[in-house]
Amino acid sequence: LGLAPNTSFNMRLWTASSGSDIDTTYSWFDTTLGSTLLGTILNGPGSPLAATANTDFSVSGIVTSNSSGMLTFGVTSSNASPTSGFISGFELNAVPEPSATLLGGLAAVLGLTRRRR
Repeated sequence: LGLAPNTSFNMRLWTASSGSDIDTTYSWFDTTLGSTLLGTILNGPGSPLAATANTDFSVSGIVTSNSSGMLTFGVTSSNASPTSGFISGFELNAVPEPSATLLGGLAAVLGLTRRRR
């Protein structure tokens, strides 16, 4: 089972790397339907895993699954590290369709209007 085909998602991807990759910049790409840069992560300086916030060592963006319901990602590193592709976690949330959001808003307005009468 995969994701819903041709569906947009809010995505956050967390990554970690080995201690030998300190001061290395990683560029993460959504390669599902092309090659879209999601963001870059600097591993270091100092201890590579010294995160101070939940969003440290993460990239985020809106991604769209392909017709098979799959997402693919790619990564490059500033030092051509062979260990640069570690994903330590990810989060996907479906982006609501505009029509669903519009219907929800319309229902709320109608509910408030009806309540006032």
